[in-house]
Amino acid sequence: MHFFMPSNFFWNNTAGYFMFIGLGLFIFISGLLIDLNNSEKIKSFSDIFLFYKKRAIRILPLNWASIFLFVSFTFIFVPALFPNFSVYYPKVTINILWVFSQLIGLQLLIQNFGSFLWFVGLIAICYFIYPVLIKFSKNIIHLIIISFLPLLVFGLLRLKFGMIDDRLFYYYMIFIGGIVANKLNENWNSCSYKKIILFLSITMGFSFIYLWRGVQQYFFNIPSINFVIHNIFVFDIAVISGCMFLLLLVNRNRMNSLLKKCESIITFLAVSSYCVYLFHFQIFTIGAGLIEVLKLPAIVNDVLFYTIVIPATFVLSYYVQIKEKKFMNKLKGYYLSITSKKRNNYPCERTLLQERSS
Repeated sequence: MHFFMPSNFFWNNTAGYFMFIGLGLFIFISGLLIDLNNSEKIKSFSDIFLFYKKRAIRILPLNWASIFLFVSFTFIFVPALFPNFSVYYPKVTINILWVFSQLIGLQLLIQNFGSFLWFVGLIAICYFIYPVLIKFSKNIIHLIIISFLPLLVFGLLRLKFGMIDDRLFYYYMIFIGGIVANKLNENWNSCSYKKIILFLSITMGFSFIYLWRGVQQYFFNIPSINFVIHNIFVFDIAVISGCMFLLLLVNRNRMNSLLKKCESIITFLAVSSYCVYLFHFQIFTIGAGLIEVLKLPAIVNDVLFYTIVIPATFVLSYYVQIKEKKFMNKLKGYYLSITSKKRNNYPCERTLLQERSS
């Protein structure tokens, strides 16, 4: 759906696998980094609310901008300029509930269909649960046990009311796996490196083979049990073991030196990643539409899309993220200056009132 050059046979037949694995890796890294940067900061309920405030400022404004763009493209730009791509912008899915759930990042809870920007909803729910888990868990085992409670609640809501998108079940425990990986990171060097690598390699290999070859192999007549085994348990094991394997390789001295040489590229990709997800749909639409105007052979269209449109998406997303951060910092400084002026003027106003009353 996101790829507007349908002539690429390889991509059309493997895009689903790359998407699920890539998003799993991103979710795992999100859990690892959020715990790395915040686990020591959450000690009280005020810390939890401060965490929510910072995450909302980080996620929601750009999310609102992307929703505005999507709605604008759906009703204005695509019908007028790129009518061939109208199938990617269905008007029938947009209603008040759609807009409301997208704005607050709860589309995976309220709606159970292929909602636009569902990944934002996934991150929002995981970030909402994270500080509560950290506040009430004393160790890793405790954390893992408590983390199953929201999963059980999601399961009951799904069975009872038909709520909760499937993808929340796919990726929630991968996010928890990232948190656990960060807490285990300090102890990895004390373990046998080769044994861990071998175990993770075998686990990852068997899991991916099962997912690749065993899509139609169901062991029970109860669909919900088959869903849990195949779509949650095996998939999560495959992604988590793969991410742990990569993390162990990254921690090696040789890999660390290589990553330091590529630090600027990694920083560029990390900064641009969120905006790439939010705005790639619109950039791909414009890029693919302009390429189609040229009336070139299909293979040339693919080459132009890969070499121009996709890199341009990352570059534009990087600068949008930088500009947004500067704008929010200015807005924060402006707000702090106003509040400080009010505080400074308050004693003077109170003194004047006292003098007038006397």
